[in-house]
Amino acid sequence: MVRRRGTERRAMDQQALVRLSGPLAIAVSAAATAEGLSIPAWLRSLAVTHLEGAAKHVRPSTPPYIPSAAVEDLSRLHAWQSRLNGALVQYTKALRETGSSVHEEAETILADLRTLRRELEAFVMKEKRRACRGH
Repeated sequence: MVRRRGTERRAMDQQALVRLSGPLAIAVSAAATAEGLSIPAWLRSLAVTHLEGAAKHVRPSTPPYIPSAAVEDLSRLHAWQSRLNGALVQYTKALRETGSSVHEEAETILADLRTLRRELEAFVMKEKRRACRGH
């Protein structure tokens, strides 16, 4: 039995998971960005172009997102912060397993880092939405 999450009522309720090699994923991302589309919207447009009669199933895409340099920098900072968080999780795990006396301090730092990650992620998303509305 397929269950919907919450009150989800999407016009396009089917999904197709596609795994790509690293170089292909980079090329797809670049092509989508060049056309001002998200990766899913770009792939969907290719499918519609390729398949006859599918045009009636395509919804209009959202306005193109053109990130400012600041938003791009914040996105990179968020990615690096997420990597740091993952490394600290592994370090804290090792401290716990060895019974280190600094384990509790590391857990406190990890909690602070997770809070920072959530706040940074929320800020980046807010800036992206604001940039989208500006177009």
